[in-house]
Parts: sequence; C-alpha cells; structure tokens
Amino acid sequence: MNPALRRLIGVTISMSFFLGALVLFFAFIVPTASEIQELRGERNALSTLLEVESARIETVRRLFEEYGSVSTLQSTLGKALPRAEEVPGIINQLNGMAKASDVTISSLDINLPAIKAGNKEDVIKPVGKVQVTFTVTGDYKSIKSYLDSIETNVRVMDVEKLGLQGGAEGTTLSYNIVVSAYYQL
Repeated sequence: MNPALRRLIGVTISMSFFLGALVLFFAFIVPTASEIQELRGERNALSTLLEVESARIETVRRLFEEYGSVSTLQSTLGKALPRAEEVPGIINQLNGMAKASDVTISSLDINLPAIKAGNKEDVIKPVGKVQVTFTVTGDYKSIKSYLDSIETNVRVMDVEKLGLQGGAEGTTLSYNIVVSAYYQL
C-alpha cells in the first residue's frame, strides 16, 4: 500500500474518531453538565435553607432552655404583649419610668385606634395599639434616660413622635411624646 494512501486512511480514521468524540460530547456531556449545574444550585440552596432552619431551631431550643417551659414562656410573652389594652398598666409603667428618670408628666391623652379586621385563617393574629400622647418636662439627660427606659421596657412600646417645646440652655425642657403600646387581640 502506498504511504500516502496509508496517511490518508489514518487521517480519515482520526478525523472520524474526532468527529465521533465531538458528537458524543455535545450529545451526552453538555446536557449532563447543565443538569449537574442545576443540581449543584439546588444543593447550595437547600444547604443554605438547612443552615437557616438549623439556626432557628437552635434559637427556639435556647429560648426553651432559658424560659423553662411553654407556660413560663407564655407568661413572659404575656407581659411583653398582653391580651388586653391594660391602659392603667401603661399609665403606671410610663409614670414609674418618669419617676425613675426624674422627669414630670404634665399632660396625658389616650387614644384607642380602630382595630383592623383579620381573617380567621391567618396564622399571625392582629395586634391592637394604644396611643398615649403626653408632655414631659425635665433636663436633657433625664429625658434621654426616660426615652431609653421606654425603649427597654418589658411591654412592647414604640415612640412614634417626639417634639421639643421651647426651652433655653440650662433650663428644663418640655417634650411632646406619642407612644404606642401594643396588645394581642
């Protein structure tokens, strides 16, 4: 056989194997590679979800360890978010914090906004709100301490508005404050 013919047959066979390998690559490997990428993405998403859920379970476990039992936890949460308005309790807490912070409450107004109706199918029950508008007087440090005590109070309260009324340097200041205290429905 002629050497040129042998080379031609060898090149043809090599090209056939090469083209066959390309066909196999694009027919089997490329679709499988994209499927592998999708599966890796799913695995990463599921592992992230597992980490988040594990952290939540650990938090709940620590809460149960810290508060003992469900009834203890329920009573603690009941103090933070009572089942009724308990307006006298709100006034007592605001007054007690005022005395501890050395400020004076000069006027007080209570407003019970309308409650939004919720569905019985909702997992999260609606929360009611009691708005208390009042004026406090005292020096800057005392009023700052008073606002800090509202922020760290056992009952969930938000300072919604804070307004300064007059006052010169070195005198007592007067603030208008609107606080919302929340309760369970």
